[in-house]
Amino acid sequence: MAVVSTILFGKQIISMVGGDILLNTITYSASNIYSILTKLTRLREKNDITEYLMQSDLEKTLIVIDTLIKSMVNKKLSSPIRVAIQNLTDILAITEKELNDIHEKLEYNESLYVLRSWRSYDCTLNLDRIKQYAQLLDKRLDLVIKLFSINDNISDIDNNLYLNKSSII
Repeated sequence: MAVVSTILFGKQIISMVGGDILLNTITYSASNIYSILTKLTRLREKNDITEYLMQSDLEKTLIVIDTLIKSMVNKKLSSPIRVAIQNLTDILAITEKELNDIHEKLEYNESLYVLRSWRSYDCTLNLDRIKQYAQLLDKRLDLVIKLFSINDNISDIDNNLYLNKSSII
């Protein structure tokens, strides 16, 4: 539900929520996607989608996102970082929806005993979208990393200036 509300309110949510809530939302989305990926790769029937998902770095990217987000907890986040994190959350939510759609189709197909091997769903469009979303995810993650690095450097400079002023007085 948090993911849906993030998409519905778009950029307005950035100014309304604290950094920790925004970080929790992205962690929630990433863990949901990770869970869906795990379920998809455990299905008996392997197809183009499950093969692509096993070969892609999506799971590893989610681990990087989770680690990065955990390092941001309790830190002051600048507005550009909040916007970048929101954009990252948006693409994760869209990816989650697409993966969930694929999972439901494949799981339904596996649940049927009769004619299961003869019937399959065309998920080519879903796979194409996921590939596009994965590229966007990489770009947006790169931006978050760059902005966070700049933010950390500025925070270090501010802290050093504060410490230097304190030692003079």
